[in-house]
Amino acid sequence: MVRSHHLSYTPIHRPKRRRKQGQGALLGGMLLAIGICAGLYLAADLWLQMPAWQYLKDKMILNTINIQGTQRLSAQEIMDITGIAPQMDIMSIDLSVVKNRLEENPWVENAEIRRIIPDILTITIQEAIPSALWINNKDAFLVSRQGRVLDKVNNLKEYKNYLMLFGNNAPSEHIKIYDTLYRSAFFSDILSISRVGNRRWDVYLRKRVVIKLPEKAGVEVVAAVDELLRKNAETSKELQMLDMRLFPEKIFVKYAKAAD
Repeated sequence: MVRSHHLSYTPIHRPKRRRKQGQGALLGGMLLAIGICAGLYLAADLWLQMPAWQYLKDKMILNTINIQGTQRLSAQEIMDITGIAPQMDIMSIDLSVVKNRLEENPWVENAEIRRIIPDILTITIQEAIPSALWINNKDAFLVSRQGRVLDKVNNLKEYKNYLMLFGNNAPSEHIKIYDTLYRSAFFSDILSISRVGNRRWDVYLRKRVVIKLPEKAGVEVVAAVDELLRKNAETSKELQMLDMRLFPEKIFVKYAKAAD
């Protein structure tokens, strides 16, 4: 007898692996970004080759330099200090460098620089105002209220009404007392001030009166001097010296000897 065998096969269904959703989105985003960057690069390259851009680039050349606020400094001096010249590429000018170069000059208190596209540069200068004359040995120099030495002076007669400074470091140190003296009633009578021992000041009035100030000469000291000068003006005594060095504990007053 012939036997027949029937074999049956039941397939096993295995679940398919699923890709993570985040990986597909990330890959798509990267490809999109690369495509956008490539497109922008090509567009920019084409734009730079366009005649319109080349025309604008050619026009951004410095043609006009406006200089305002100068009296002492000439336009040529400004150009020499800054290194700026017409026909420069206006975008290559570093405004902060120009400002710093100008303010290194003692005559320049402040400088403001503006670039006006396509071809204008505006320089606004605030110049120093001379307020005193520093006598150093046989030379004389103009000094600003900020204590900067400005220029050497040859003709003293032109500056006879300026406050005269004597002593080492007098230009830089006088700014600490100038405003206090300026507010005093006797400021217009001051001929000169002299730095003593790099610590304090002697004040010389036009009426040949010497005022010896203490190291810390504040408003109270100057107010006391104002009062003493006012009271002395009411007398017939000829004042020679007010010694305020020990103020407020002591004040020494010296008068000229009466003529026989």
